[in-house]
Amino acid sequence: MRWGHIAAWYGCVSVLGVVPALAAAAPAVQQIVDQLAGNLVQTGLAEGVAVGVVTPGPAMNPVLQSFAYGIANAGTNNASTGAPVTTDTLFDIASISKVFTTNLLGQAVAAKQLTTSRKLGQFTAQLGTLPLATQQVTLLQLANFTGGFARQAPLCSVSVVPGCTPAKAPDETAYPMANFVQFFQNTEPTNYTVNPPVALAALPGPSQYSNFSIGLLGLLLATPNGPLNSGSVDAWYNLLSAQILTPLGMTNTYLRVPQSVPAASQAVGYTLAGGGASVVRGKIAAIGVARAGAAYSSAPGVSISGGGGSGAVATAQLLNGSVSGIAVQAGGAGYVPAPHFTFNPAIAGHQIQASAVIAGGQIVAVNVYGPGGSLAAAPTLTVAGGRLASGRDATLLAHVAGGKVSAVTVVDGGAGYLPPLTVSVGPGDGEMNPVSVWAPASTLYSSINDMTVFAAAALGSPVIGAVAVPPLLTAGFKAAETQSACLGGNSNLAYCPKKTGRVGMAWSVTLADTLNNMPQLVEKDGSVPGFSSEILLVPDRQIAVVVLANSQVTIPAVALAHQIAFQVMQVAPP
Repeated sequence: MRWGHIAAWYGCVSVLGVVPALAAAAPAVQQIVDQLAGNLVQTGLAEGVAVGVVTPGPAMNPVLQSFAYGIANAGTNNASTGAPVTTDTLFDIASISKVFTTNLLGQAVAAKQLTTSRKLGQFTAQLGTLPLATQQVTLLQLANFTGGFARQAPLCSVSVVPGCTPAKAPDETAYPMANFVQFFQNTEPTNYTVNPPVALAALPGPSQYSNFSIGLLGLLLATPNGPLNSGSVDAWYNLLSAQILTPLGMTNTYLRVPQSVPAASQAVGYTLAGGGASVVRGKIAAIGVARAGAAYSSAPGVSISGGGGSGAVATAQLLNGSVSGIAVQAGGAGYVPAPHFTFNPAIAGHQIQASAVIAGGQIVAVNVYGPGGSLAAAPTLTVAGGRLASGRDATLLAHVAGGKVSAVTVVDGGAGYLPPLTVSVGPGDGEMNPVSVWAPASTLYSSINDMTVFAAAALGSPVIGAVAVPPLLTAGFKAAETQSACLGGNSNLAYCPKKTGRVGMAWSVTLADTLNNMPQLVEKDGSVPGFSSEILLVPDRQIAVVVLANSQVTIPAVALAHQIAFQVMQVAPP
């Protein structure tokens, strides 16, 4: 059902700046992305996916490739009628917006306009009078989440405090700038990693993710004089347009998508439901709800494919706009369960899940979701089932980076594997997210072509095609990507365990793991209703991968980027 439609859109690929020396590598990269990204849509984890890959080129001019799969707008519960994703389709890039904002801070610091040690108490023109403890928060602490601010103000229905929000994602009318400023005027730095939260005795506090923190940072950068106001959000976009978008030629990245952009060129977001089937004697015995999804106004269709069988039929039931159950109407015959993966040793408190990508009867890749934590060495990975009795089990090798399973090598793909048994649930109503006053944290729209250029610049490329990257922009990335805090309970880098992640200015940093032959990784993910995204940099190899999906299933977007980057490292020049 889905695969045939995806295959029809393998032609939606653009290769930007491919040079003769690397032309041979381009088909290998495309094959990797075709298999892995196509599988994400085939298995019902996304309606549409766009992928950008950056690999090294001569004279430090990188090779940029972008790919598109699936549907941008599925129509009315019918993926066959929707507009296809192209490499120019606009996606909500969610929290990847944060690293645009932190680049602006990095540029201001490099230009000696600001220092990261500047405190909020020095922004009285913008913020008015703040509590004494809040006055001590620095711009760096806003950028690396150690300033002690919540993800966002609490909902007014839960806790009525000055500046509380009427909804999780209100627009600028429902939650105006005055309310945003009011929150900070009545809030002190707090440790939210404990329950109940307690006021911080000193700064910096533990690194705790905050949309309000980066939102405030961007607004302050864009409003150097006078109070934050209704024009500060657009001023932020104008600033990043002048200092990032225009210099890089990113003409398809917006805060507010113009009305002139055709509807077919803008992805609609979906929060997809999904199911997992159990098989008894070749029949589908039951289907559990793996993901309830959201925004369903009518019962979606259920499609059962793969597993070597046929004839199964199931229907979905709804409760409050989500799928509450999937009833099997006919069990069909000849089904084989999907391959089952076992990690040994298992990690207490961390569920490691994996799914196979199968082509030509072999496992060609493995995507890992929920990759565990605090692993001293790579676990043994084994696979069972999912193949004909006459087949052969695959041999797999897990790799660890920063104490987590980061990628899997297929040593031997085995034989006789069937396309994995998949239960796909159709999309519900489309979701689009409003522009909020904390837009510098989460509200940009962009295409994969534009974001691949951005990723190349984030790697430090001095030239991208015919574009010379301004040194100040490169300096902004370098400052933002430099680790400045530990993701452990103590944010001080001097006490950060080797297997614990770091954070720069909104970027996450995983140190190189030489024992497992894994290079350092720098990344940022994003998730908002209907959309998920990931940008992954491998600086030592000058490789980057960007994934944009119009489905809110965060972990597969991250896992897909990791697996693509790992496999591209095997074929790209060192």
